[in-house]
Amino acid sequence: MMEKSFLPAAHWSFLTRYYEALSWPLAHRLWKRIATEVSQRATHTAKIVDLGCGPGTVLRTIATLRPDLQLHGVDIDPAIIGIARRKSAHVSVTYEVASIANLPIADASVDIAVSSLMFHHLDTDIQRAAFREVQRILKPDGIFLLCDISIPPRKWITPVAALLYSFEPSAPLQIRGQLFTLATEHGATMDNLWSAFGCISMYVITFPKAS
Repeated sequence: MMEKSFLPAAHWSFLTRYYEALSWPLAHRLWKRIATEVSQRATHTAKIVDLGCGPGTVLRTIATLRPDLQLHGVDIDPAIIGIARRKSAHVSVTYEVASIANLPIADASVDIAVSSLMFHHLDTDIQRAAFREVQRILKPDGIFLLCDISIPPRKWITPVAALLYSFEPSAPLQIRGQLFTLATEHGATMDNLWSAFGCISMYVITFPKAS
């Protein structure tokens, strides 16, 4: 399954080259926190795949913290993958243009899959396909670290967040709990590790082991 179209990281293609700079004031601490979470959980030489990696910000940060890891980024946008490759010339990270719904990654070969602030760009069918693909590529003891818009920890934030993110394909649904629904559909457990900015949460997702 491939998306008929995709939403560029900064919503408009002409802004793609500026995405990291535009997002830096609000997101850089969040990117560092995600990278630290991955680095602390990864075993020696573990394989890490960043789904919807954008310009490779999280992967480059992980590379500085854990140079022993095998780091691989996937994004459907060829332009942003080109940017990621240029920005990562000084670290050991590989990148590939591909859809999260059809990953060119072998079964049971990944220790940690990570996705940060990308899932809300996807419609529900692609999200379901993404969960299936993540489950397929993870090793039996692998984990999925998903950081995205979700149920606000404080109820008063819900209508504000829904209004702010109303233009995103799945953000309003995620604010009402869609990520938990997707996890349940795939027999997965989802635990909240931490939250930020009122409606963004980091989850660790584990899938049932094959019998």
